[in-house]
Amino acid sequence: MAQSLNADRPSAALSIIPSTAHSGLDGSADSNSSELNGDGPTATSSSVDYTGYEGINWNLLSGYSIRKHRRRPRTGWVWEHGFDVEKDGSGHRFWLCKECHQKKATITHMYDAASTSQANSHMEDIHRINKDGPMPPQRKRQRTLFDVVDLDSHQPKDQALMNAFIASFDPIHFRHLLIRWVACDNVPFHKLESPYFRDLMGYANSAIVESGSLPTHSTIREWIVRSFNRHKGVVTELLGRSLSRINVSFDAWSSRRFTSLLGLTVHFLDDEGKFCTFLLGLPQIEGRHSGENLADRVSEIIHEYGFENRIGYFVTDNAESNDTCIEDLGVELGFNKQHRRLRCCGHIINLVARSILFGTDADAFEEDCRADKEVQDEIKLWRSKGPIGKLHNIVHWVQRSGQRIEKLHKLQLIENTALNLEDRTTYNVVADNATRWNSSEAMMERGYLLRNALDSLVQAEVTEWNHYVARRTQNGTKAMPKKSRTKPTIVDDKMSAEDWSVIVEYLAILKPLKIATKRLEGRPEEGKLNLAF
Repeated sequence: MAQSLNADRPSAALSIIPSTAHSGLDGSADSNSSELNGDGPTATSSSVDYTGYEGINWNLLSGYSIRKHRRRPRTGWVWEHGFDVEKDGSGHRFWLCKECHQKKATITHMYDAASTSQANSHMEDIHRINKDGPMPPQRKRQRTLFDVVDLDSHQPKDQALMNAFIASFDPIHFRHLLIRWVACDNVPFHKLESPYFRDLMGYANSAIVESGSLPTHSTIREWIVRSFNRHKGVVTELLGRSLSRINVSFDAWSSRRFTSLLGLTVHFLDDEGKFCTFLLGLPQIEGRHSGENLADRVSEIIHEYGFENRIGYFVTDNAESNDTCIEDLGVELGFNKQHRRLRCCGHIINLVARSILFGTDADAFEEDCRADKEVQDEIKLWRSKGPIGKLHNIVHWVQRSGQRIEKLHKLQLIENTALNLEDRTTYNVVADNATRWNSSEAMMERGYLLRNALDSLVQAEVTEWNHYVARRTQNGTKAMPKKSRTKPTIVDDKMSAEDWSVIVEYLAILKPLKIATKRLEGRPEEGKLNLAF
C-alpha cells in the first residue's frame, strides 16, 4: 500500500507523538511504500529521540508512531537505512527512508513493510546502495542515432521513420556478417566482449544490442562451428557436381604454440567450369609427422566429404614423409603413387635458393640458427656465411637500437639532399627471417639501397674503436691493457666494396627465382600462368 500525507496538517496533538512507554524498544523495523510531502513546520515535540528513531521528525508524520513490540527483530539489510513506523490504530507498518526523510525531501518515500522489495529497489535506484554497500556509479545510457537526429516517437513522421529503421535490422543477416568478419579477419573472440565495441554497435543501432546479436567469446565460437557444419553439405554437393577430378594439396607444420596442424585444400572445376579452391580441413596432428600418420588424417577428410572415388592429383612438398603418405593413400584408394604425385614447384625453388645462399647443408645451418646460443655465437655463425651473414648482422644491429634507427634516417636525408633528389623518402632496414630465402632477398635488396647510410653507421663504430685502441696502446707501442673495453662485434662486420658486389650478384641470381615464385602464387580465374589443374 502506498500513501501520501500532507505534512501541513496540525500536528500538535500529543496523540501522534510516540508514548514514552515505547522508548525502550530497539530500532529494528520493516515496511514498504508511501510518499509523503515534507514541507510541514517543525515542532518542539520532535526533539525527543527514541532508540532506532534518532533524527526522525514526527511533525512530518501525522498519524504515525513507532512500531509496537515484535517478538522477532527485522534482519533485512534495508532496515539499516529505514525507520519502522506504524499507522495509528491499524497496525499497518511501513519502511520510511531515513536519508530522504532527514534531508526533508519534497517527497518522503515510505513503503509497505509487508515486503521489502520496493524498499530495496528504492535504495538501489535512488541512493545506489545494495546489500553489499555502495554500488558503482551508474553508467549513462548509450546515445543512439535516434538521439543524435532528435527523433520523437510521439510525432507520426518520426515514429514511422524509427519503425522503418528498426525493422530494417535483420538479426540473422547481422549474425552471418559478424561470423564472416571474425573468421576472415582472424578477430580474437574476446574482442566481441569489449565494452567499447558494444558501445559502438549500440550507437549504430540499438536493435543490435537489444536483440542479443552481440555474442560472448564462447557463443561466437559455437556460431562459427554451426555455420561451418551447415556449409559442409553445400561443399560436399559442389564437389559431387564438379566437372573435373578433385585435386588435393596439403602440408603439415607447427603453430607458434607448437601445435601440429595439417592443412588440406582441394582444387577443381565446378559444374559451370569455374576453377574453385577450398580449404577443407585444418585438423591437429597427434604424434610425429610420419607418412602413416599424415595418411590417416588426409583419408579422414577425403571420406568425410565423399570424393574418394574422384581423386585427382596430390601436390605436396618434397618431404620423405609425404612420399610415404601418398603411397599409403594409393594402396587404400587404388591409384599409382607415381602417376598421382606432383611436386610443389614453390618448394623446389625454395630448396634451390637456400642452397645458393647457405650451401648444400642449408637445413643444418637453419637448425644451428634456431638453437639456443649466446648473441656473440650467433653473430659469428652468420659472419661465417660471408657478405650475406655480415649484412644480416648489420641489419639486426641497427634494429636493436632506436638511436641507430634514427641516425640511419638522418644519414639518408643528408644523402638525398646532397644528391638533390626530389624524393626525400627514407627507409627502415628489412630483417630476414632465419634462412627463408625470400626474406634474405628482401634484406639484401633494401640493404643495397641503403648501403651508403649503413656503411657510415658502421664506419663510425670502427673509427671510434680504432681511436680507443690507439689511445690505450699509445699508437701501437704498447700491448692492449687487460682492463679494456670489449671490441664491438659490429666492427668485424664492416662491408667492403667487394662484399657489396657479392650482394649484387646474389640479387641477380635470385631475381628469376623471385619472378617464378610470384607467377606461381595466387588463385587464377582465367587459366593463365599458374593454372595448375
